[in-house]
Amino acid sequence: MSVAVLLVVSYVVLLAATCGIGYAVHRRSALAQPVTVAVSTAAALNRW
Repeated sequence: MSVAVLLVVSYVVLLAATCGIGYAVHRRSALAQPVTVAVSTAAALNRW
């Protein structure tokens, strides 16, 4: 895995997590935030 690919994947995962958490906070949902974090973490782990 090249450094460029790693950087792009990291950026996309970070961006998705940021948007997801921002959406969860905006909605004031107690369930959406943990689910978003779990999905983002799983997606990041699956990339490796």
